[in-house]
Amino acid sequence: KVLNIFKTREEADSARQAEMVIARKRDSVNAIEIQAKDSKTIEEYLAKNNIKTVKAPMGTYVEILQPGTGANIDTSNVVKTFYTGKTMDGKIFDSNTDPSKGKSEPILVNLTNDYSLGMNVISGWKDGMKLLNKGAKARFYIPSPLAYGKQQQGPDIKPNSILMFDIEIADVLNREQANAEKKA
Repeated sequence: KVLNIFKTREEADSARQAEMVIARKRDSVNAIEIQAKDSKTIEEYLAKNNIKTVKAPMGTYVEILQPGTGANIDTSNVVKTFYTGKTMDGKIFDSNTDPSKGKSEPILVNLTNDYSLGMNVISGWKDGMKLLNKGAKARFYIPSPLAYGKQQQGPDIKPNSILMFDIEIADVLNREQANAEKKA
């Protein structure tokens, strides 16, 4: 059914913008509800398995497996990282430590606002990494809104999937070091 007829492009653009604002608000409310549900699921899993974690500011649960040294990672850093990603049922979907996944080099995870310095990663990684430092090993338990949300990612990551990542911080670089590393 026709809801409105716009006489000018400006009217249509304005209506589209207003609808986008409404949709973003609706998505935000949905994400908050899903994150609360995911957090409950994660907390039950952690309690059942007697796993101690720290909750990062956005909601990533971080199990410190091995503390590192030095200052914690922040938004001025690019981080050389080894990782293995799994679903909550333990299925590995990506890794740079498992030769069967075809990668063996650490990735440069960019936490800066300079997108040329390395990979941009999901919010859950950015959230959890701020609790780590050089040499740290940790396991992240990431609620779906901080991972891929309602988007399916390949055959193994279904919409609204809670993800787990084993993370090792091989090195913490500043912008200049990251630029040199990229060129090497």
